[in-house]
Amino acid sequence: MPSQAVLRQVDRWIDAHKKGLVDLTCRLVSIDTTVPPGLNYPKISQVLALELKDLGVMQDAIHGLFWVPAPHHLKYDSFPN
Repeated sequence: MPSQAVLRQVDRWIDAHKKGLVDLTCRLVSIDTTVPPGLNYPKISQVLALELKDLGVMQDAIHGLFWVPAPHHLKYDSFPN
């Protein structure tokens, strides 16, 4: 468990970045995530990748964080149950 000092530091960072965190959350929840699952995964990945890039995360690290969605010719109902 993190120390109280670390938790206070995280709380201060969140307080200092509240507007940006709310803006990011609003952008993410505005992306349609209805069925089939993964339909808008590329759009969500792009939003998150741009945020990470803006934070200075290197491109190779960003690429390794996200899986590549199934090809569009595969329909959700063709997957086994």
